[in-house]
Amino acid sequence: MTGKRACMGKVAASISHKMIGGLFLVFALGCLPLPSVQVSTQSVTVNQTARSYRLVVPDGLPEGRPVVIAWHGFGDTAESMAKYSDLDRLADRHQFLLVYPEVEKGGWRYPLPGAPNTNADADVEFFDALLSDLPRHATIDLEHVYVVGMSQGATFAQWLASQRPRDIAAVVAHSGGAPKELDPAVFQVPIMLIAGTEDLVHDSMQQSAAKYKTEVEFVSVPGLGHAWDSRQNEAIWEFLSRHKRVTPAVSE
Repeated sequence: MTGKRACMGKVAASISHKMIGGLFLVFALGCLPLPSVQVSTQSVTVNQTARSYRLVVPDGLPEGRPVVIAWHGFGDTAESMAKYSDLDRLADRHQFLLVYPEVEKGGWRYPLPGAPNTNADADVEFFDALLSDLPRHATIDLEHVYVVGMSQGATFAQWLASQRPRDIAAVVAHSGGAPKELDPAVFQVPIMLIAGTEDLVHDSMQQSAAKYKTEVEFVSVPGLGHAWDSRQNEAIWEFLSRHKRVTPAVSE
């Protein structure tokens, strides 16, 4: 994909129908360069089950760079999240390894009140397997492992951070509330919460922000519904990149 250009539109818009010096004034729409990244689908075995993920490696990625793991929403896929979030471009610009895990079936798993919660740790274990597998593809900086999520993926990202505070340096939850089984008073990982004012989860996420005792930022996006706002991507990276893992990871 290196060197190609993606046109946001090929239609030239005429802004004047009056002849000026024998010419029409034409306003051409511009093009944005595609991210200079290598994209592949990888797999890892978790409890005898093959799990897949979309791996994005920026061209010329230096050794020892951060990792961002992006958990898609319910009904989405790794590929669809890549399209609507535009995180590939962010990874290229700031030179970090980007991973989009693929859900096995249904949604991401975490404990639910009143539910049997069979195999509720399966996706937390998927995260563990990812961290073990990624060094096959790049030299990563384990001091700077970040997770982000959209909708139900944002809910899971918060649960994951509560279960792996020694491994995750910061988390961003976009348009997804905290899981009911999570105790915000003991949550340790710095967190950014993003929600649109037209999203039904906006108020509950704002309330969660007030309850978290760790470093927290709440971003309210005027007029946005239940959707990813790629205009926040730079702010997301600025928040993530200023944090590193507080407690060294240890083997459980």
